[in-house]
Amino acid sequence: MDEVEAYPAAAWNSPGEFEEPAAAQQLAPLACAWEADVAQGARADALMLLETAVALLSDEYDEVAAAAHAAVLRLAPLLAPAKVIPALLQPLDALLASPDADPEGRAALAGLLCALGPALGCGEAERELLPRAVALAANPAFPVRKAVAMGLPRLGAALPPSEARTAALLRACAALTTDSVWSVRAAAAASLPALAPLLPLRERRCALAAAARRLAGDASRWVVTAAAAALGPLLAELAPADVGDDLLEFLAAAPSCRENDSAAALATAAALPALAHLLGAARWEALRPALHAVADADAPAAASALAGGLAAIAGALGPEAAERELMPLLDRLLEIGGDEAAGSLAPNLAPLLAALPPRARVGSLQRLAELLAADGGGWRVRAALAGQLGMVASCLDTEGMLCALLPLALRLCRDRIAAVRTAAAAQGRWAGFDAAGHWVDRLGELAGERCHRLRLAFLGACASALLESSPSADTQCGRLLGRALVLAADPVPNVSGEAEQQGAC
Repeated sequence: MDEVEAYPAAAWNSPGEFEEPAAAQQLAPLACAWEADVAQGARADALMLLETAVALLSDEYDEVAAAAHAAVLRLAPLLAPAKVIPALLQPLDALLASPDADPEGRAALAGLLCALGPALGCGEAERELLPRAVALAANPAFPVRKAVAMGLPRLGAALPPSEARTAALLRACAALTTDSVWSVRAAAAASLPALAPLLPLRERRCALAAAARRLAGDASRWVVTAAAAALGPLLAELAPADVGDDLLEFLAAAPSCRENDSAAALATAAALPALAHLLGAARWEALRPALHAVADADAPAAASALAGGLAAIAGALGPEAAERELMPLLDRLLEIGGDEAAGSLAPNLAPLLAALPPRARVGSLQRLAELLAADGGGWRVRAALAGQLGMVASCLDTEGMLCALLPLALRLCRDRIAAVRTAAAAQGRWAGFDAAGHWVDRLGELAGERCHRLRLAFLGACASALLESSPSADTQCGRLLGRALVLAADPVPNVSGEAEQQGAC
């Protein structure tokens, strides 16, 4: 280990321009190598490496400082807090207080301080780190204050719930959300959703909701944009009574609060399912404008996120309202989001159909199947749709399965992509072997196809279907098995081998 230490030490003292960054980048790997030795008691070496990394935190080369930053985060958890505090925190205090230090460099140090919570443990982090972070929230250098605004949720999450933690977080939050520099206020606005779970419900109501209202009316458009992106996730953390109509009005305006910026629309779309569940059907009239605002933003990523969340929103609204309010919007979201929106919807198709009235399920399935299973679409969408067949079947009666689900299942079993055929075949037992044997008859068509891949799909569907243990299915099982055994003489080895294996089972 002494030889390992010698190279970095020589490189750091070298006058060469490139040796120092290259050596500094070895700090984190060295820390990894020392983890096993530290477990055996070799803490002095790790402490020496930590001191070396701390000395490089203020290096003039950004690459060196970044490497030292990573090494500190790796090394600090290996040592007892009693060793870390004098070796790390005291030099950090000196660097942060130095008038000669670059503001951006001090901001990086402030971010490091906020990230050290897990390394020190709950008690030491609350005693040593939290007061420092609160003090840095009033630092004269605005990059430092901005770094604290971004790092405060991470530090708070490492602390145990307590009145002291709540008071300190609220004090820092109040200072940062009213800062004189817009970029600090914007960073504070973005951190509100992450801070909310760390605070008791009463403080969320009194402090964070008030901060959101204040930031929504900020003079800086950048701050308003950040607040708009944070508002949806923040409201989902409040109690229903605390989500006022004024905040929902701002939420509806959020997706269009800044031209050509889809961040707010995406954040709003992601938060709408939780908000719909929180507020329920009784507050739908106030929440509806936000839903349509996401679609009006014409942002593909936001449309895709909302398409994936419609099933949860439908469950919160109730069947009749879901059919009336959401299904017309879905076509528009699929048009805006394209394959990405279809890919978000496909894994949630069964819950969406289950949330609709029974009379609307068959028609909705037929219409959506045409959109999702189109040959021009992405095969991953069709594979996800194929994986939903069993759950979709549970939403339909026998007539619905025969007229809507059976054609879709056969279509997917014939797909040109093997992953789609395999996913559809794996759902073979969904049909429950209806008395008329429709599924078996249609499935048998694949056994006579010229393409050997379709004959393999038939055998895959048989293997899944034969797992059906219901006594009423014995006749249909026999019919399937008979057709599978015929393929034991297939000229294609893959097909005949699979058929023989099924016959042996």
